Amino acid sequence: PADMPPPVPATPDDALAWLERVTGVRPERLNGDRVDATVRATGIAAFQRAIRAGQPPGRAADTMAATLAGATQELVLEGARELVHDAVLADREAIGWARIIRPGACSWCAMLAGRGAVYRSAETAGRRASKRFVGGSMFAWHNHCGCVAVPVFDPDDPALRVADDLYDRWVQATRGRSGKAAIRAFRRYWDELPDEERPVQEAAGGGL
Repeated sequence: PADMPPPVPATPDDALAWLERVTGVRPERLNGDRVDATVRATGIAAFQRAIRAGQPPGRAADTMAATLAGATQELVLEGARELVHDAVLADREAIGWARIIRPGACSWCAMLAGRGAVYRSAETAGRRASKRFVGGSMFAWHNHCGCVAVPVFDPDDPALRVADDLYDRWVQATRGRSGKAAIRAFRRYWDELPDEERPVQEAAGGGL
């Protein structure tokens, strides 16, 4: 039955097989050489930067550990993100991808999120652009952007309702303007808006 909990996999291969049955795609295993290279490069670089910044060795080691935790978490999450992306490509019923803003998002990201589920792939939703930027999510539109993207299957997805709100705000803030003048007007509006009055965007499927 559909409401039964998933079986508890006995081995990693069992888990991969179950995911393949459910989603129609099989997640890739982590590349051991890539994991090793990422951990070594990230850890050594973090430790050296900390030492150059004047931290004692013990504290530099703590800094290295925190940096390594973030790097390894990103590698682990990458497999889940790829799985969702491949599942969307395999599901013809997906409406598209929508960008989701996080607290502290800039006016540019709010404008992009206001477009709704218009992105036809993870690449157009920001994955391709994110390679040019530093930090943040895999869908970054600028350095240290924390926004994400989600596949949308349901026209009643909460993300789309907030997208409509964001679009209405864009229309009101940019009335009578176009092009760069409209972008500047919306930036002024967004920057002056108190954090507690900014829309909170979530999606039924969660963000990646």
